[in-house]
Amino acid sequence: MKRSKNEFLVDTSILIEHLECENEFSILEAALTNSLVFTTVINASELFVIMKNRHIDGEIKSLLSVINVLGIHSRYSLGVPIFSDLTQNYSDAIFCVVAQMNKLPILTFNEEKYKNTGLKIYNGLEVINDFRQSDWFRLVNS
Repeated sequence: MKRSKNEFLVDTSILIEHLECENEFSILEAALTNSLVFTTVINASELFVIMKNRHIDGEIKSLLSVINVLGIHSRYSLGVPIFSDLTQNYSDAIFCVVAQMNKLPILTFNEEKYKNTGLKIYNGLEVINDFRQSDWFRLVNS
């Protein structure tokens, strides 16, 4: 997988995988080794709601402090009609608008969710496989 830029907009599935990861490296950690990683304030908020019964607010706050959390500018609402029929809900439509306006590829475990949008999408497993083949990973694990 070759990327022209090392930047990603990660959806909630990648953030949750990081919080639940029991492997050596999460997909997010792999992406952070050589990429700028962004998410939206909507995805950040979803984390607190989805994980509320786990009582890990401190871990979520630490996670959000190492990635770039993009706010939702009012101009993004103008793009929602483009994606509203291509996604399952309005938060996904706004997420797609943020990706499009900022020219960021989406990093997710759920490619199906965004497949009709025409946006560049990467599966998290592709990123971890590239990471495992990197010189940095080989050096650390030698």
